[in-house]
Amino acid sequence: MKIGRMRRKVKMKTINYETYIPVNSMVSGKTVRRVENESGLKISQVHNGLITPETCILPAPNMVLRPGMAVKVCGINRREFEKFRKVIFTRVIDGKEVY
Repeated sequence: MKIGRMRRKVKMKTINYETYIPVNSMVSGKTVRRVENESGLKISQVHNGLITPETCILPAPNMVLRPGMAVKVCGINRREFEKFRKVIFTRVIDGKEVY
């Protein structure tokens, strides 16, 4: 019999830069506003950059999101993910922002 905690693998969902662009950031390389983690979602990575786990926000308020970068969100169900995506990110279709 094993004693100790079982480690559960946490599924990561990825929001790609190509698909979703942060609110108030229309051009590649433009500054991204601070993303507060209000609904208890844990943002774990931006591309290869680490996120501060204590605050669960981007490491710096002026973090720049560039093409090829993605935000990874862990420990989130589909409904929460949709809510998070709608609040933080806008979808860009033909140059127009659509929520």
